[in-house]
Amino acid sequence: MLNERISRFSNIGNRDGIFFVYKSLLSGVTSITSLKQFVMHHPGHLDVEVDATIMLYADLNMLVYDEENDIISLTTRNLKDLEQFINILSKKLFDFAVREGILNIDTLSYDMQVDRFYIDKKCISLRYACIRNLLISLGIFERRSDTSYYVFSEYVNKAIPHIKNKRKLSQELLLKILEQEAEQGVEGEAFVLEYEKRRLAEREDLDAIKQVSIIDVGAGYDIISYDGIDSTKLDRLIEVKTFKGKPHFHWSFNEMNEAKLRMDHYYLYLVSYDEMREEGYHPIIIKNPIKYFKENSEWQSSIDSIMIKKV
Repeated sequence: MLNERISRFSNIGNRDGIFFVYKSLLSGVTSITSLKQFVMHHPGHLDVEVDATIMLYADLNMLVYDEENDIISLTTRNLKDLEQFINILSKKLFDFAVREGILNIDTLSYDMQVDRFYIDKKCISLRYACIRNLLISLGIFERRSDTSYYVFSEYVNKAIPHIKNKRKLSQELLLKILEQEAEQGVEGEAFVLEYEKRRLAEREDLDAIKQVSIIDVGAGYDIISYDGIDSTKLDRLIEVKTFKGKPHFHWSFNEMNEAKLRMDHYYLYLVSYDEMREEGYHPIIIKNPIKYFKENSEWQSSIDSIMIKKV
């Protein structure tokens, strides 16, 4: 788990600086106090924040730090060569950043012109600028523009399992949501069927009100009812949309075409799943929805996808 205090630092260090800290620990230095003395007396400037580096190594399980007694116990001791150290550290850091949600890999995209993948600058929030700067210093990121970084190919490959797993979870979640929406839709239709019978309670032919969708899913509406007490035929076609939260729904082309054809005889009943069991609840009822939505700007539509097929 990330030590949140590391976010106080804008910089952890560069390759040479953080390797110097590791080499010092290998040589027997066992405290942050001593490490800071070593850095201070090193010939030439070292770019490293000792406190941030120790926090990072602890997060990556490379050492254990007893903060109360200022005692460091190194657990990864076999990285004596700079390139070997940088290679292992880079892999550990990348995996950690993805796993902890510090690095959002959803923005990975492909640049065909140079045959390289890149990631949006917003993949890491500003509070973790020190991690971003270290990813750049280690060569995992390379500046592409003011708003993006190229990602070294090895780490694109390392990201693939995370992306696949996330996509699998997203697909499973989507299926679960669709199942829940289907169940909610069934309950919403049952509610509207009873609602219509209450609305038209003075009629003696309520059994004629039908849930058409049980038999004909492609009818373009769910329930057929009477428009009023004096209707001489079933003349109200109802499409039921059950929602949770703010009113919203998906409207198929088939349903829209039916609404265009039936005009004032076509109704949308928008049913709040959270409120429909409350006594006295009334759904949102929209008559001639094609005309209604054209005239009411407080509703907006968006197209998620279009099916294209060979004829």
